[in-house]
Amino acid sequence: MNQQLISYYFDGKEGLAKAISERWREREDELVSSDMPLPEKIRHYALEALHNPESVRLLAWSGLEYDGPQGDPDYASRSERLSRNAEQIRQLQVDGQLDDGIDPTVLMVMLMGAAMAPTFLPHVIQGLTGADPTSEEFLRAYAGQIERLAEIILRDSDRR
Repeated sequence: MNQQLISYYFDGKEGLAKAISERWREREDELVSSDMPLPEKIRHYALEALHNPESVRLLAWSGLEYDGPQGDPDYASRSERLSRNAEQIRQLQVDGQLDDGIDPTVLMVMLMGAAMAPTFLPHVIQGLTGADPTSEEFLRAYAGQIERLAEIILRDSDRR
């Protein structure tokens, strides 16, 4: 991109990052609702690679370049959103749907990583499965498997 255009339209790199973050917040509101069950949310997030691959790649890339909160213009708002999501997972523990031995924040990171794996591990996926990790067929099957895994985590917690 032309640096001058970024400066003109977004008042610099930080403004661009904030605009992208705002667009993601709008998209996330379309993607999942607060009352949606966790397994279904995970499926929706995994399918985002099908509907909005650029945003998933951008999130992965921002993680690769991350050097701490001081260089992250979206740190505060992202942390707030992620904390709300983690609180929903904590509530599953309070309700007895999630084993007390599972750290909700760690589970959230694991599920986010699993949902994004087709974006940042396409070479591994293709090597293991022979499937095109960007194809609709693969992504739908993969998203279903992640949803099933989340269901198992919650169901097995109920048995304890």
